[in-house]
Amino acid sequence: MQNSLTITIIAPDATLGPYYDADDGATDGRIHLLITKPGGLASGTWNSRVYGYNVQGTEDYTYSWN
Repeated sequence: MQNSLTITIIAPDATLGPYYDADDGATDGRIHLLITKPGGLASGTWNSRVYGYNVQGTEDYTYSWN
């Protein structure tokens, strides 16, 4: 089994997740999210937590926000 990560998004008005690799329908080492909200997303500081829930040793990852 490959190493697996989770991500939790902390928005100014809510905590979203944790999300797992398989949550997007494919177990491929990627977590694809599209975050939307009627009326728009909250302004302010957004944070995220990446956690290795099944990792042997260390795991490199890339984080992209568009």
